[in-house]
Amino acid sequence: MWNTSSMSYDVNSAYNSALAINGTVKWRKIKADISESTSEHAKARFNLSFPEIDWRHLQSVYGWPALQFQAWMRGYLRLEEAAVGNQTVALYVNGILEFSINGKRHFGGDFYGYRNTPTIINLPPGEHVIDIRLIRDVRASGGIGEPSLSPTFEAQIRRELVTVDKRSIMVPELSQGKLGSSWGSINVQNNMADNVEILSIKTSPSDVSLPADSAQAREMLDGAYGICSWMLVPSGVTSWSGDDWHNWGFGDIQAAVDAIPRWAEKVGWQGSHASLNDWIVVGHSNGGQGTWYISTHYPDKVRAAAPVSGYSSIENYVPYNMLQESQAIVAYVLEKSRSSFRHELLLENMAGIPILQQHGSDDDNVPVYHSRLLHELLERTQWPSKYNELPGKNHWFDGVLTTTDLLEFYNENTPLSRPDRVPQIFTMVIPSSGNMASKGGIYVDQLQSPDVNGRIEVIRDLKNNSWSLRTQNIHRFHLTNELYVASLPTCLVLDGKHTFLVDPDQRNTTWYLKDIQGRWTVSREPTWKCLTQRYGRQLGAMDAILRTEGSFKIGICSRGIYPIALQISRNIHQYFASDSQLSNQCDDTIAPVLESIREMGMGNTLSLAIGSDLPPSQHTGYPIQIDQGRVILSRFCSHASRDGQDEQCVSYEYAFEHGMGAAFLRPLENEGLELVVWGADLAGLEQAARLVPTLTGAGQPDFLILGNSCRWKGSAGIYAAGHLDKDWQISPGSYISADRKMGTHERDGFNRWY
Repeated sequence: MWNTSSMSYDVNSAYNSALAINGTVKWRKIKADISESTSEHAKARFNLSFPEIDWRHLQSVYGWPALQFQAWMRGYLRLEEAAVGNQTVALYVNGILEFSINGKRHFGGDFYGYRNTPTIINLPPGEHVIDIRLIRDVRASGGIGEPSLSPTFEAQIRRELVTVDKRSIMVPELSQGKLGSSWGSINVQNNMADNVEILSIKTSPSDVSLPADSAQAREMLDGAYGICSWMLVPSGVTSWSGDDWHNWGFGDIQAAVDAIPRWAEKVGWQGSHASLNDWIVVGHSNGGQGTWYISTHYPDKVRAAAPVSGYSSIENYVPYNMLQESQAIVAYVLEKSRSSFRHELLLENMAGIPILQQHGSDDDNVPVYHSRLLHELLERTQWPSKYNELPGKNHWFDGVLTTTDLLEFYNENTPLSRPDRVPQIFTMVIPSSGNMASKGGIYVDQLQSPDVNGRIEVIRDLKNNSWSLRTQNIHRFHLTNELYVASLPTCLVLDGKHTFLVDPDQRNTTWYLKDIQGRWTVSREPTWKCLTQRYGRQLGAMDAILRTEGSFKIGICSRGIYPIALQISRNIHQYFASDSQLSNQCDDTIAPVLESIREMGMGNTLSLAIGSDLPPSQHTGYPIQIDQGRVILSRFCSHASRDGQDEQCVSYEYAFEHGMGAAFLRPLENEGLELVVWGADLAGLEQAARLVPTLTGAGQPDFLILGNSCRWKGSAGIYAAGHLDKDWQISPGSYISADRKMGTHERDGFNRWY
């Protein structure tokens, strides 16, 4: 439970813990390693471990999850009494997710040690109590040896009004004496209590020395020099990850690929140009896992794949079996929210892609079991990989991406010609994710239900150029114009009953849709892409909010919540290096996008509110409402009158209570998204704000209603959680704890089947 304010240091106090001997833990003192200590700057590093716990036994039973734990630490920050007035203090908290100062909580911290954005606070002279919540994560800290934590807490007095972070400067490299882009960035931090308005910017000559993002990354493919291919090494947000190369990380990859033509134009490139949708994907460790992700989600872009020493999925690497216990349906909802990253279930999408797996037999970082497992599962799909296990090799060694087998693989898969490589018989598995692209030229726009994966089994009749598709849980799909993938059909036979001729000139604008009676029809009307339909970047779990097309806008709908909005903005910049704009005009947040906002490049929106201050959704049929002291969820609506204006719905109500919070996605026009962060009171809003996606692998569903007890029960304290379907309605597989009520509601009567 995160509530150290009620704890006082006492060597005799004991607290229950399932990990410790006798089931209890006690306070103890540890000495900090003070590397710097002046009147202006102090930096403390802690080495925290619990040798009294039998970690070896716990790991032998439960595996690496047993090495993950939470701990609480209390210390003091003393500002010189001689100082006049309050001091502005910048806090860098590497390896820390949450802390409080004098009881005021700050969430987000800097878990991965990015140092992008410190927490800047104003403190009077004297002693201040610091409570720190520590979390040990095997994926971040490793699973070898006795588990320990090494957080740092650094405080800097800020005298200047603003601080320019010179370490953060980013500019494009020079090539042939020219910059490859006109864009650059640098972080400027406001040290004042008031907002800063930027009136103008001017440049001045200066000498700047910039180190490479990672010399190791840049040199990994040196041994592959001479292979006829562009080599693109995206840096992600850390030296080892770009949010696991899923949402934000894949966006970085796509942006880097899309920038190649502009770079070539800027520097006057005269060499060979890049084929922007024809990739050989190679990755090591977490990048190996990213290779599996890209190949299963974007198979038509992938010419060949070489996952090296990569784990099969987040959940298989460090299982979630020691999380807080909850009802099975709650566990299902959370697991479904992470299912797009379960590559073990999506391997059929890789049929037709040459695959070379490589893994060291003595790997103590990513056990070789992961590659062996995926090699076995691929064989079951009738598309086996080539598997190369290196005897005696550990996780990393010089030349890990340029072994003899890998170099041969690269050369085999870089000829200019690209033959039809889609198998005559193949299967496509579609998770409910906005990151799922086409397979064999088939792009699924919408599933019938987000509760289960979609599936299409395809048989290609090459003689007659006819494809037979047998579908499960598919509502809408179309064919792409990516002719380099395969010879696309001129005739489709759907579910053995419905035959359609394909117009080659209108593939990308012809949609095939299945109604609730199982009938297939064809439509060329793009008007289905409207506010009441969920599609494109809106698909997926709560982390779909990260697929924004511009800077985030954070709308503040209630008084007294600006500090929470500021923390969310800081976290977005800390973990994703993304900009956001805070606005007190909450109505504008959910109104149709203004032209001025378009010009500023604004993207998805976060709306923060307390009580009844939240404006209604633009979508009048949206099933979650906050009104008159209640949170109301509507479900299983059916038309009760011929004109379709009245609907008979099952509703569920939760009266406001202390600590209640909620987070849920709502649609905006033009494929936009709004993430509502709501609390019945300030405590509830603080709790809900922690659900805004930052860390990878968390798996927040489309909507969550939190009880106050979530603070200590975790997911067991959830009142409701689940997913929203293609019509933005609550799916049947969602969890709602309240008793149902029947009622008739005036709604917009929108057609469920477009």
